[in-house]
Amino acid sequence: MKTIKLGNSQLEKSAVALGIMRMVRLDSQNATKVLEVIHDKGINFILNCQIKCNTKNLFLEVV
Repeated sequence: MKTIKLGNSQLEKSAVALGIMRMVRLDSQNATKVLEVIHDKGINFILNCQIKCNTKNLFLEVV
């Protein structure tokens, strides 16, 4: 998985994010499966954004 350095820190995030705003619709078993799969794929960037979140600014760095 491609990673992107997070600001001036030594932390890195995956270039792909998982948006979980609507995961509340899943039961806990299926939500756990989703999180396990993304973890196995190396995705460590989880976006928990309300409807009014300005995603345009969040994804400029990723794209």
